[in-house]
Amino acid sequence: MDFDLTADQKLFRATTREFLEKEMPLTRVRELASSGIGFESDWWRRGSELGWNAMTVDPAAGGDSISGEGLVDTCIVAEEMGRLVSPGPLAPTNVVAEALGRRGTAEQRSRYLPGLIDGTTVAAWCLGTDAAGFDPGGEVTATRSGPGFVLEGVTGPVEAAGQADIAIGPPPEDWEGPVRHIGTEEFVIITQPGDPAAQGQTGRVHLSDLASRQWVHYTPESGLAHFLDEACAAAGFRPRIAVRTELGMSAANYAAAGLGPALVPAEIIPPHFPGLLLLPEPPVRRPLTAYTRTGPDPIAAAFIDILASEAPITPAHIRRRLGLHRTA
Repeated sequence: MDFDLTADQKLFRATTREFLEKEMPLTRVRELASSGIGFESDWWRRGSELGWNAMTVDPAAGGDSISGEGLVDTCIVAEEMGRLVSPGPLAPTNVVAEALGRRGTAEQRSRYLPGLIDGTTVAAWCLGTDAAGFDPGGEVTATRSGPGFVLEGVTGPVEAAGQADIAIGPPPEDWEGPVRHIGTEEFVIITQPGDPAAQGQTGRVHLSDLASRQWVHYTPESGLAHFLDEACAAAGFRPRIAVRTELGMSAANYAAAGLGPALVPAEIIPPHFPGLLLLPEPPVRRPLTAYTRTGPDPIAAAFIDILASEAPITPAHIRRRLGLHRTA
């Protein structure tokens, strides 16, 4: 592989560096970090005029790159932004734009991509376990507060979350903006292999049969703590606690190691997970929704459409392992 930059790429690097040093010096980065703003929308749009968000998009869908190697050109921008610790949703915006350019319909591409490419629309993501290689952890809930909302709970870092146009999660209480149902989240019981709770069962266990067990519970700050308490209360008992953790995947690992059963969202369990997965009886589920402050702009609406129609909320490897038909 040739790692030498072409003359055009060297010019692009120099132009990007000059722009960053002038428009986003370290002094301004520190000010933004202290203020909690993260990055300024006007600045991001000016950077987008240099083509930052178009380079991974298929040219047939409106994309463009310096060298024809969009990923390499995007890495040039990433390297220069990293050199000055420059803020901005470069990675999530390019991933979303590339996905729409590659998988969206012609009508979706022509109608929705411009907002991402010109920087008027911001993309943010909350990484899942399989994609990130780690447990994002916990749960976040949104509560209406004046013109905006307050996020509560525990999760991993979400880049550009403060500027995002859409949030995904359980239906928020007292939400006045648009809310769209996108699917149903399935919860499973994790125990160690060979657990007697599974004997004579076909991948299912009554929660009441686990009333005498000590459970892997969640810290009070985690939204999953209240969820587990409610599920056990519906089955007629209060869970005894063996250990607490903030993270769903940590709870699954503790349970697989024999510390006690854990109730976790099915989608966080990776393929080849060594623990025993059981469906609780009665089923434990919750709806997942997409919600926005106001009516979603075209790109957000397109993303919600794709998410609702194509996203496997319960992954295929989990459905196969539990013998489920695809219902979510």
